[in-house]
Formats: sequence, C-alpha cells, structure tokens
Amino acid sequence: MLGLSILSTLLVCIVSRNNSEGKPSPTTTAKPKKGILVVIGGNPSHAWGAKFMKTQIPNGIKNNYIILSRNWKVLNSIDKLKADIKKIKRRTGLKKVYVIGFSKGGDAVFKLLQSYKPTYVGLIDPAIPANWKKSSLNLKITMIWGSTSMVNEFANRHQMLHNKIIANGGKSFRCVKNHFTAVKKYFKEYFRSQ
Repeated sequence: MLGLSILSTLLVCIVSRNNSEGKPSPTTTAKPKKGILVVIGGNPSHAWGAKFMKTQIPNGIKNNYIILSRNWKVLNSIDKLKADIKKIKRRTGLKKVYVIGFSKGGDAVFKLLQSYKPTYVGLIDPAIPANWKKSSLNLKITMIWGSTSMVNEFANRHQMLHNKIIANGGKSFRCVKNHFTAVKKYFKEYFRSQ
C-alpha cells in the first residue's frame, strides 16, 4: 500500500510539472492530491478567464488538487476537455473530478454535463443556457448566484435551476452581490472537498 502511495505521489509530481498553458510550474513538496479541479472562467477571457480563475483559488486548495483551468470557449471543444481529464486520471490514478464554472463558464459546464458526470459541480453566478435541462443534474452540485446583472439577464432560469438543484439534494444559495468577487467567495465559503 505504501508503494502505491509513493507511485501516486510521483505521478502527481510528473503531471503537475506543467500548468494548463504548458509552461513549467514551480513544484513544492509532493503530497497526494485529492482530485482534479477543472475551473472554467467567464467572458471576456482576457479578464475573467482561465488565468483569473487560477488567481482566485486559495493556496490550500491549489496544493490539494491538480488544477486544469480553461476559458469559457472550451464549450466548443468539450471532447478535448474530456480527453484532457481522462489523460490526467490515467496518469495519476485520481478518480475524483470537480468541475467549477464561473459566469459564461457555466455554459461550458452545462454542455459538459450532457455527456460527462464529474464527482462534483460548482456553479458561480452562472450563465445558464436555454437548454440547461438537457444536462445531468443528479450530481453533487453547489451553486451560488444572485448578482443583479446575471439575474436580470437570465430571469427565471436561476430560480428554476435553484429549485432543481435543491430537489436533487444539492445546495444553492442566492448570496452573490458582486459578480466579480463571487469566485473568491465561492472558494472561501462554499467549496468543500467531497
């Protein structure tokens, strides 16, 4: 059993040497990871995308997960995202996949949920596509929502999604006052390792 733990740690170190942009990442002490954390940012990508998402994740979470960050346009290449997740799972032996979408990244999460079931889903003041009901919602889901701009844009969809998440045993909180500070709030107050 100890040998498997050491092997898992070595594989995590090898995989975590490169970040999502393929640039070398500084490595610290290697310890087993809890899972793969896929974070999908908002629009515009240069301001609220993958890089922004990575800056919002506390170090305590970053140190415990392999982070795969993507811009919201990943919704046009969901198969590539699934292949990246599968590759990391195969290399590391990790089984748990946490998918978090912020704002327009919510669209990508809903598209992913039509053909993939992660361990856990987080939605942060998400954009909600008209066809959101096609997505599998029988999962562990936590959503925070409520900024004026998003509620105005998506009208009843937030409330309907809130009701569906609660009915399926998930958690949903109308607590977002500022759309652009919601990611930090989510990771500080609502993200829990499952």
